[in-house]
Amino acid sequence: GFLFYSQLRQCSLYVKHKVKVTEKDLYKSWLNLFLWSVLLVTGGTVMIVLPFVLFQCYGYLTFCESTVNAALDIPPPLLQLARDKGYRVPDKDSDLPSWCHHRYPIIYSYIQDTYWNVGFLRYYQLCQLPNFLLAFPVVVLGVWAAWQFVHADPWYCVQLGLTCRKLKEETEKDSHLLYGFHGHRVFVYIVHATALLAFGICFMHIQVVTRFLASSSPILYWFAAHLLLEVEPGHLAKDPATSPYVYKFGIFPRNQLTALLWAWRGCSLTARCVLGYFLLYWFLGLVLHCNFLPWT
Repeated sequence: GFLFYSQLRQCSLYVKHKVKVTEKDLYKSWLNLFLWSVLLVTGGTVMIVLPFVLFQCYGYLTFCESTVNAALDIPPPLLQLARDKGYRVPDKDSDLPSWCHHRYPIIYSYIQDTYWNVGFLRYYQLCQLPNFLLAFPVVVLGVWAAWQFVHADPWYCVQLGLTCRKLKEETEKDSHLLYGFHGHRVFVYIVHATALLAFGICFMHIQVVTRFLASSSPILYWFAAHLLLEVEPGHLAKDPATSPYVYKFGIFPRNQLTALLWAWRGCSLTARCVLGYFLLYWFLGLVLHCNFLPWT
């Protein structure tokens, strides 16, 4: 997606800003740009998809064309564990798994469907309400980030970010559209994060959305920083080296974040919610996950 969009945007900008050249030179330049874009997108796609395809081939050869005798080749403790858990092991004498007969035998989809019960809206059950609450802050941040970006310049988003922003003299009063979170380079990340969020909400175990989005997109961190800069410009504009808050405890680094934490009582509700959520998630995750307790 990123590869395709980057080349599409480059072609779009080339069309809008092409220089006056002869028809022959124009044809050559178009051909070179097209061939380079196709080569880059194709090569990048192959490199990305190839490991997934190889793993599916490995799974197919292991379970669908197995030459393993489970009773002789698999250690008894491991074989017993598989029986207790209901797992399938490679065995040439057993019936083939159902996914081996699919037109596209993808073992990953079979595992998600059979063992994890992953599917469209399958997780929407009343007993899963605590997990929905666990994912609620990240869902709110993701939706809020997308809405704020689109609301700032809807026409730019309708054009898929393939056009240039307004001229400088036309955007002096809206300079935030050119820089920071609303910059044109953020558009593709917004689309990526929104697509991941929608997929996670509809198909995945909802509590996984937090780490899924946090490890796949920088939007959460960019938008959280944008919110803090927006609601606490006074605290964050201070030089951390001269801030009175960073000297209370010498073990903490001197930066705007620690200065903001020491000024907690004077912060806005938005700033306290953002900082409180990330600190609480970090602390609870560190304690629970290291002790093998349920945590996303």
